[in-house]
Amino acid sequence: MALGTARWQKRGAPLTGWLTAAACVIGSLSASAGHAAECTGPELDVDAEAKALHPGLEAKVQAHLAGSDPCARVHVLATGGKLVVIVTLKDGRTAIRRANDVDDLLDAVDALVLVPTHAVTAAPADEPAVAPRFTPVVKDEAPKASAPASVPTPRLEFAAAATAGLSGAPGFAGFGLQGLAQLHVAPSLLGVVVRYEPLGGPLADTDSRGRFRTMSMSVAAVAGRRLLLGSMQLDLLAGLGLVALSQEFKAPGEKEVRSTRLDPRLVASLRLSDSGAASLRGYLGLDLTAGWPTSQEPAPGLLAFPSTSATLSLGLLWGGK
Repeated sequence: MALGTARWQKRGAPLTGWLTAAACVIGSLSASAGHAAECTGPELDVDAEAKALHPGLEAKVQAHLAGSDPCARVHVLATGGKLVVIVTLKDGRTAIRRANDVDDLLDAVDALVLVPTHAVTAAPADEPAVAPRFTPVVKDEAPKASAPASVPTPRLEFAAAATAGLSGAPGFAGFGLQGLAQLHVAPSLLGVVVRYEPLGGPLADTDSRGRFRTMSMSVAAVAGRRLLLGSMQLDLLAGLGLVALSQEFKAPGEKEVRSTRLDPRLVASLRLSDSGAASLRGYLGLDLTAGWPTSQEPAPGLLAFPSTSATLSLGLLWGGK
């Protein structure tokens, strides 16, 4: 018997609070019928223990009831150090919520009085009110990785062409062949040009003096860029070259005279070709060279070596697109 009394005394405070809450619910239900016909505003009742625990609580709750259901009856009480709010609406629906502090209580009042949407049953005493859960919408889509920057593919190109050239004063003409090998890493170009002109001679008439012939061979390293011009492509290149020039002259009844000169040159080249998908394409080129004039006197009977030249080339360019 003593043990039962001790247990009753230990649970006395919470049990008393919940008995009070139940009494308030019953009282609210019995009073709702007469109150419904003449609603002048929400009725608020805060018990003494709740006021003692939270001074100013009644005024805060009253402020939250402004503009709410005029037929609502709100009871606030304290039990076991917690706050309990009991709300009864005009149609008799009743809800009980527990709150840990004043802010939680005001949120519960707003939810029950301002936007009641369905009948609410009393929460079990040992189970706190559970806020509604919201499931965030997560797009099942992995972020798209940015496409890596494309790296140009190196391509080898080769060309062969027939050439016709003119050299500077005193004026020479020459005909021959030209070969080209270059590396294309768009839009850059790096290549080597070799030209051989075995057929040449002065533009002036020298037949009356004897047989006169010139030859030249050159090699140049060039670099530049490729430009796209609609359906055509234009290669612009510049570099350094080395030209070997040779003259031969034989007058009737005299010994043949020869002279050779090795001349460094600055080189500028232009090549125009089709930009289509074919691997073999025709091209038209122009090569300009310029060296350093020399005061060296040529051998007797020979002409001065030229220090400039311009050569046209027409041929085929082969290489991967």
